[in-house]
Amino acid sequence: MQWLSLACLFLFLSPLFAQQTITLNDAIRLLEENNIEIRQMQYKTSLSHQDVKDAKNALLPIISLGANHNYIYGLTFDQISGQLITGNRWTNSANANLGTQVVLFQGFALRDQIRTTVLTLQENHAQTRVLNRALKLQMLQFFFNATINQALHSSSLSQLRFSQEQLVTQKEQLALGSKTLVDVSLAESQVAIDEYNVLTSKNNKQEALVNLKQLINMPYTDSIQLIIPQEFVSQDDMLSTETTLFLSIAQTPEIAQANAQLKKAILEKAMAKNRYLPSLSFSGGYGTNYSSERRDFTTGRYMSLLDQIGQNESLNLGVSLSAPIFDGFRVKSAKKRAHLQFLIQTEELQKVEVEQEKIYRLALQEMQRSHQEHLVSQKRFESLETALNAMAARYELGVASAIDYNKALLDRNLAEFNVITSKYSKIYAQYLLAILCDYY
Repeated sequence: MQWLSLACLFLFLSPLFAQQTITLNDAIRLLEENNIEIRQMQYKTSLSHQDVKDAKNALLPIISLGANHNYIYGLTFDQISGQLITGNRWTNSANANLGTQVVLFQGFALRDQIRTTVLTLQENHAQTRVLNRALKLQMLQFFFNATINQALHSSSLSQLRFSQEQLVTQKEQLALGSKTLVDVSLAESQVAIDEYNVLTSKNNKQEALVNLKQLINMPYTDSIQLIIPQEFVSQDDMLSTETTLFLSIAQTPEIAQANAQLKKAILEKAMAKNRYLPSLSFSGGYGTNYSSERRDFTTGRYMSLLDQIGQNESLNLGVSLSAPIFDGFRVKSAKKRAHLQFLIQTEELQKVEVEQEKIYRLALQEMQRSHQEHLVSQKRFESLETALNAMAARYELGVASAIDYNKALLDRNLAEFNVITSKYSKIYAQYLLAILCDYY
């Protein structure tokens, strides 16, 4: 029974200790599916879709049906029979009508309302793309911060193990009299430096993972392992990337959003002018009524419900025309405001285009710089690795001092950190440019 209990406990606790591996593609998919801001923007876009439908439905006529039935006791004037009713008795009457109303012309207001809602929908689509791309870039930063510190943490642990082994060796040689307290103190200092690097990289990794989980709406208690992404752009593709980069600047969501706002400003100018135009509407109705006091003029008898429905029916048709004459210069003021808003949106579009070109140029420059920096870091690490090996041999022979050896070791460790950082910075710059160009 004991082994059965242990097995059940293992099955219950195994999901708690399971570690989920997440690639960059998985993180982007979780971002698009679970992020709260993206879902809110999707709901806002759905509302814009409904606004477009409502604006189109406003072109349809309005049809209404009405009916009522009244019981009256005592004195009343019956409009259907055209007589005054007296006495303590009940009378009843009923009527029903069917009416319609449609706007034939309203200064193109209905048409402009449809165009406004369509432009608002386009603006919301562009705004959704802006938000999606901004969150992708933010997620990319957290993802690579975590992976960089994950690699730095592994490297720091290796350096710590090496420095601890060196400290043990220094203490053994101190006991034999071949080393001094200076050697041991420098070795202890190196161990402390490596322990601090391990702690710093671990904390930075955990902080980046917390930010990443918040962005993709994942429980903070879930354990995840990030998969290191591969290079997205090779050295041979950089020139072609530069060629295709600026072709995609005009298609950025920020520029699309600014264009939609400019089109709305142009439409508002036209709408302000259209307020001078007249409005024309049509209305019509058909109805009938019944009264318990209605009599047939020829026989003097009370008329039944079926007889009154045909005789009491009525049909009405009407056309209404209205035109503005003087409104206290409100239309003139609206035209001026619309023109000023048009100038503002024109300048805003130019500003966005300049900013987007700047962002793309800096992203391309950063990708090229990070590639060269990684090559330089690799060469520097290789030279410092060779220098450390030579310094270690001289230190063992007693030709070099402990200070010189520890300085060479520290330079080599920093160079290794720079290689790791520059490697991931290069990949990060590639994915950053890919997201900006909607390649990823």
